[in-house]
Amino acid sequence: MINLTRLIASFREALGWPYVSPGSNDRNGIDCSGMFVRAYRAQGASIYHGSNTIWRKSLSDRGEIHSADQLRPGMAVFKHRAADTAKYPDGQGDYYHIGLVVSDNPPHIIHASTNGMKVREDRWSKSWTHWGKLKDVDYNGGDAMKTATVATPNGGVLNLRAAKSTTAGRLALIPNGTVVDVLDDSDVQWYWVRYHRPSGGDIDGFVVAAYLDEGGGEAAQDISLARFEALEKRVASIEQLLYKAGQAALKEEE
Repeated sequence: MINLTRLIASFREALGWPYVSPGSNDRNGIDCSGMFVRAYRAQGASIYHGSNTIWRKSLSDRGEIHSADQLRPGMAVFKHRAADTAKYPDGQGDYYHIGLVVSDNPPHIIHASTNGMKVREDRWSKSWTHWGKLKDVDYNGGDAMKTATVATPNGGVLNLRAAKSTTAGRLALIPNGTVVDVLDDSDVQWYWVRYHRPSGGDIDGFVVAAYLDEGGGEAAQDISLARFEALEKRVASIEQLLYKAGQAALKEEE
């Protein structure tokens, strides 16, 4: 089965990649259905390339979108026109574009788009006319949601980023001691998490994994203290090296 959180994480990793059709399904270029091929391959699985083929062969359930309330993370969504394609003259029409719902309330969709010629994240609009549940995706979630506690060394806030980079856009500031949902921890440096904002609404993004404690509670304070002590030792070691270098320089001058 395809893990839902890893599927969505694969789509987020491709944000900003150039749109190329047919692409190489990597950062050099990718198209809308190639996003699904790449994400499935990352989990040792496969899916048909082509949005029309995915609509006809890779869904367990499907239908028209009448309201945004129908959409759930992990669903495929399609843009449709009535005219058949030469490959599928079956009266179903042309499902010419596909994306993945990555969040709800409100629904957001990641897709490789000709609008801007890149992979982008957009809020759902009525141009997305059909939804589909992918056959191989585990929509039940399997294991219970994993959580972690923000544990910054200095007790400050933790940046929630739009991508796995310290230069990526900052989505929110998460206070120290806050419990977040861990959506994907396959990258040892960056975790994809869900932050439940006190003002209401959830926001998903990436944080530096080293600043999360997966034990929770008092363990978060313990890990912060341990990191602070380790930092003190490193500073003391650097100071000692500088002192020795200074003494050596004085001897050379003598």
